Amino acid sequence: MPHNVKYDLLYWKDINGRGEVIKAIFALANVDYTYTDVQLADWLAVKATTPLGHVPVLRIIDADTGETVDQLAESGAIERWLAKRLGVLNLPALDNDAKNNNADLDTQLAKLEAIRADIEFALNRFWEYHNPLNGCDQSDRARDNLASTFQSLVTHHERILAANSSDGAGNGHYFGTKITAVDLALVNLVKYARHVRNAGAFEPDSAPLINKVVDAVTASPELRDYYADFDARLAQRTF
Repeated sequence: MPHNVKYDLLYWKDINGRGEVIKAIFALANVDYTYTDVQLADWLAVKATTPLGHVPVLRIIDADTGETVDQLAESGAIERWLAKRLGVLNLPALDNDAKNNNADLDTQLAKLEAIRADIEFALNRFWEYHNPLNGCDQSDRARDNLASTFQSLVTHHERILAANSSDGAGNGHYFGTKITAVDLALVNLVKYARHVRNAGAFEPDSAPLINKVVDAVTASPELRDYYADFDARLAQRTF
């Protein structure tokens, strides 16, 4: 891969979805990128150019020649690669005093991936119930499944967040004291749920440590402009 690269994110126009954590990682790292909007009318033609037939896709471009040298698919894979590439993976094992401890890093990466998968599972349940593009199954069974998924996430993630502090009160992060991709993913899930007034499980009394993450992440100066744009786009959605 060339040393001097730039990035282009291919995703749906104005949609708050699986490309959001990728956008937030760019903001957190203060790295510019271009954004190629996918229009629904063009989707079949665009789909044929993607690695796995869906978006988001991150295009890695040789900054000197303008040629696309590689493409990455799947939001979680893009997030992990990009956070590491841009220096915002932010796991404690990467700190200077532990930089050679590969076992700790592997363990933390495995935990990060498990947490990210659990948030993605909840997000999938959310889209199934609320997103008309997915058929919008609003049966009693789907509603109960979503409520149960949210409650399970709160129960387990409150415990995980409590463990990341000496006093059990949490510090607004899943790992150490820095923002990671799973912090970003959690905030976006809570914002979606609040937007459709389906955030009962995430109320401060029920999920105090999750709300600490929301507060810590959205207060970050690096992310202020990103979340202003995110909230403005989300306000236009009716799901």
